[in-house]
Amino acid sequence: MSQLYDSIEPNIIDDEMVQKAVEEQCPEDIEKLVKREGINFKDVTELQLSFRNILQIDNLWQFENLTKLQLDNNIIERIEALESLVHLVWLDLSFNNIEVIEGLDTLVKLQDLSLYNNRISKIEHMDTLHELQIFSIGKNNLTTLEDVSASLGTPSATMSSICCLLLLIFQTWSFLHSLLVKSGKSILQSICFVGMPAIF
Repeated sequence: MSQLYDSIEPNIIDDEMVQKAVEEQCPEDIEKLVKREGINFKDVTELQLSFRNILQIDNLWQFENLTKLQLDNNIIERIEALESLVHLVWLDLSFNNIEVIEGLDTLVKLQDLSLYNNRISKIEHMDTLHELQIFSIGKNNLTTLEDVSASLGTPSATMSSICCLLLLIFQTWSFLHSLLVKSGKSILQSICFVGMPAIF
């Protein structure tokens, strides 16, 4: 393991971690009941696993009705083991160590995706995300906007105009806060390249 993990102990999502997270998210009046009776993970629609030093995503297959998943502020290196979460509409993977966009093919209902503050250098493997409305990709290692059209499933004529606008802004400014995009069925409403002061 790298020196990054010398000072913290990395975790893999296991049954104990998800059970504890579900219990913590329960209202106080039913928390004791959940601890005593247990909970069926199929009934859980939202799960927060932020700030848990998670290195590897695993053991989420039981949460088949999950619509919102927070995995931000961990040390995740790969997007994996999410294929069974087909009802997911909101996914936060910000503030991790992800280098490649992958493992999202089955998440066709996804509307909000945050990959803010990772190590991603290319926007790719997102062509099945036709419902995506908000995509936050700021503070990454992006140097080009090639293949954005194909990756986001946006018509190339519209994407061509967007890329030209983005490139013009990048030539003049060193940042772009947010750009509203309305094309077809509003495939993508926002591309957020956040990380520096806004220009809009």
